[in-house]
Amino acid sequence: MSKHVVLFTILGLFSIWGCVYVGSLAPSLWKQKNFRGAIGVSILAGITLVVPVLVRIIGEE
Repeated sequence: MSKHVVLFTILGLFSIWGCVYVGSLAPSLWKQKNFRGAIGVSILAGITLVVPVLVRIIGEE
């Protein structure tokens, strides 16, 4: 049981790091008036946060 908790914690931290890393590009794109790119980066950051955890949960079933 504790192995799963450690794996989910590591996966969660990695997902948060990826989300912040990718999402940090959005303000600079917005300032350059690249609105489509900024929105795309924001969506990609959200996907980076959610998809790894979902894949892990679905893979356990």
